Amino acid sequence: MDVSLYSIAMRFVGMKEVQGATSNPAILAMLQLDQEWPTGDHVPWCSAFVNYCTWLLDLPRSKSLMARSWLEVGWSIDVEEAARGDIVVLRNEVDDGKSGHVGLFSESSPLDREHVWILGGNQNDEVSISPYPIERILGVRRLETEEQQILRRFYSDEPFTVERDQYGFAIAIGKDGWFMLNLDAGTTRNELMVNKVVELLNKTK
Repeated sequence: MDVSLYSIAMRFVGMKEVQGATSNPAILAMLQLDQEWPTGDHVPWCSAFVNYCTWLLDLPRSKSLMARSWLEVGWSIDVEEAARGDIVVLRNEVDDGKSGHVGLFSESSPLDREHVWILGGNQNDEVSISPYPIERILGVRRLETEEQQILRRFYSDEPFTVERDQYGFAIAIGKDGWFMLNLDAGTTRNELMVNKVVELLNKTK
C-alpha cells in the first residue's frame, strides 16, 4: 500500500473545531507543532494542517502558520499540470496581500473550469474537500524528496559542475546550492554512474 501526502490528509477528513472555549486537541497539536503561541483552534490552521501532514512523511514544509509561506516550498508548476496532492496556495476573497489559504489539490472538473477542489483544513472550520475559484490561486507547488530533487535537476537543463569535497565525496554544485551525488569528479552529465540512476529511479516510483 502506497502512502502519499494526499492519503494521509484524507484520514483527517471530518475533523472539526470545537465550538466554545475548548479546542479540538488534534487541531491544537497541529498549530503547536512549530509555534508555541496558539492557544486554541480559533487560530487559522490551514497551514498547520498541511505542515502536520508533511511532517508525518518527512517532506519539505514551511514550518509557518502563514498560508503564503508555502509559495517558498517545493517547486512551482502550472495549475493545468497540478496533480492530486500538490500544494495549492490561494488568496482570500478579500485580498490583503498577506493572508490566504493553503491545501492539497484534489481535482478539477472538466465541466467546471472556474473551480478546483481542495483538500484542506480550516475549510468551514473542518478538514474537507471544497471548491475554490481558480482565479484566487497564487501558486501551485510540488514537493519532492531529496532523490526526486536530484533527478529533476539531472534531467533539467540547469548547469552544474562536479567536484570532490574534503571527505572525498563527489558533489554537484548548481546555481542555487549543492547536492551530493555518487559521481566521479570531472565527469559530464552523460557519464553519470548507471547504478546510481537506477537506484534513484526505483526509489521514486
